[in-house]
Amino acid sequence: MKEAILRGVLHIDWTIKLHEQWKPRPQTKDGKKVHQKDSMEQTTSLIQAVWTKFENQWSQRNEILHGNENELIASNKQQKYKRYMEFRRSKYQLLRRCDHHMTEHPICDVIKWSQKYMTAILKNLEEMHKQYLREIRIEEEGLQPITAFFSPVSAATPPCQGDPG
Repeated sequence: MKEAILRGVLHIDWTIKLHEQWKPRPQTKDGKKVHQKDSMEQTTSLIQAVWTKFENQWSQRNEILHGNENELIASNKQQKYKRYMEFRRSKYQLLRRCDHHMTEHPICDVIKWSQKYMTAILKNLEEMHKQYLREIRIEEEGLQPITAFFSPVSAATPPCQGDPG
């Protein structure tokens, strides 16, 4: 029965035990009744509290147990690591200057990132790269050579009066 709560199973025995132990709360000094959870609500709260506490440990356990055994997952993680390193090495060509901080994580931390976190970081970097390309395109379309502002001078233009030529 102890493992049932860690497995997330709402076992009927939990509700029975909590119902047996349940005692009504005394009234407050001013005579108001306080909302009291019934045995089902208490069981649900208990499971939620346990899972809140152990959720990080459980995901780490799953990653250790299931993460690197699969060659496809390991290959995918390696590809994502290579893509991150590409962003890191070529940040001046791929990202706006204000986005460079996204590639400056210590390598020892990057290696430890979970698959989910690495995916989220790469998704952000890809979006930042697209934004950088859009801004470059807009800037290039807006820039014109200085000669475009001058009108061409025709040889047929008559010389000015008083011009010796």
